[in-house]
Amino acid sequence: MGRIVAFTGRLLFAFIFFSSGLQKLSHFDIVTGGPEMEYMEPRMDAFLNTVAKSTGIRIPLPKFAYPYLLLIAVLLELAGGTLFVLNRRMGAHLLLLFMVAVTPIMHAFWDLPENTPEQLHDMIHFFKNISMTGALLFYLGQ
Repeated sequence: MGRIVAFTGRLLFAFIFFSSGLQKLSHFDIVTGGPEMEYMEPRMDAFLNTVAKSTGIRIPLPKFAYPYLLLIAVLLELAGGTLFVLNRRMGAHLLLLFMVAVTPIMHAFWDLPENTPEQLHDMIHFFKNISMTGALLFYLGQ
């Protein structure tokens, strides 16, 4: 019974990664990145600008590389989710890599105007991702 419950828990946990990865992949274009770029590009630009202002180091990442980063994110979601469901620790590691890279870039609620729906949306997603990161760390600690 415990194995079935654990498998079901891993499957439900991984569902968000499967659905997100498949949604992005279904509209992906290697040249433009697809419609996800409308959301991703300004956030990547803001992140790179913040790094440059904070550290004085400008990361040389041309915009034509953004679709490749999106593809890497999709692969991390799908491969990590699949391996996690199969109870492979590597899956949790891949999902952690995805969460640590994506969360502060795509859900930087502190950079948005205060008390707006956009800020609330990103704040919810940021803390959801932090909680999921904690769950992955818990899994790896077992």
